[in-house]
Amino acid sequence: MEEPNLCSYGCGRLAITKFKNGKCCCETSRNKCPSLRDLNRKGNTGRVHSNETKEKISKWNLGKKIAKSYIFNNIENILCDYGCGQLAKYKNSDKVCCSQHFSKCPTMIQKNRDRSLNLHKDPVVKEKLKAKVKLSWEAPDRAIKNTIGMKRFLENETDEHRASRVKIIRDSHRKKEYLSWMKNWGKENWKNPEYVKKIQKSQNLRPNKPETLLITIFKDLNLNFKYTGDFSFFIEGKNPDFINYESKKLIEFFGSYYHDTIVEMSREDHEQDRINHFKKSGYKCLIIWEEELKEVEKIIEKIIQFNKQI
Repeated sequence: MEEPNLCSYGCGRLAITKFKNGKCCCETSRNKCPSLRDLNRKGNTGRVHSNETKEKISKWNLGKKIAKSYIFNNIENILCDYGCGQLAKYKNSDKVCCSQHFSKCPTMIQKNRDRSLNLHKDPVVKEKLKAKVKLSWEAPDRAIKNTIGMKRFLENETDEHRASRVKIIRDSHRKKEYLSWMKNWGKENWKNPEYVKKIQKSQNLRPNKPETLLITIFKDLNLNFKYTGDFSFFIEGKNPDFINYESKKLIEFFGSYYHDTIVEMSREDHEQDRINHFKKSGYKCLIIWEEELKEVEKIIEKIIQFNKQI
């Protein structure tokens, strides 16, 4: 008995077709072999086609028959051929699926997502994509095309799709893994002086109304506190609002919305965490909350007492 031939293209499956050149394949065409498809995909990722090649591809695809799916009466309760476990609703000439197109099947969506993630971890693919993006942004009409495309998308987007898109973004931003990653990413970036200069230039930060009031109080008391909330001074990734370089004292202004709502800590823990952070570098810190500015006399007394500390 002859041993079954394996596919000559390295996928490890049994061959069902033999070509004139003597090679065998697991599919009727070698282009459908999973091994060759992966190689072609990696080779084409990040590739920029010329206009002539694009015209050839469009002519080649012109007139091709695309297998259309149709709803069928699934009396026998046949499951989807793509392994999601749901009942099949649509049928074409070859397979049955739970969705009108196999790419929308939950199993295929997950497979494509995993394959894309693994592919983008390849350093060669990363470099190709970087080169492609850089080349595309060098085109003079790129910004205009992007603006027009985004405008069309927003105009034609349905309310249902917009709500779904916003919900997905919000849910992903609320995940603990994402928040933890963002926190670490921010800490590392704020330690980079080039990144800080870039943000400082783009933001053009100025003192807000409460900070302007504090600056006025410092001037009236003849205290040498300088405004540094414009990212002009950092201590281990933290940017204090005011600093006295001579006495190594800091004053932080905490707005209620961000420091109460966004920061997941009690006020006491949040204050102590910030004070301890600056204490490691030899700085004393005073926290002033937004509500305290309603009683200016108490704030003045608090600042005077803090300034007297040795």
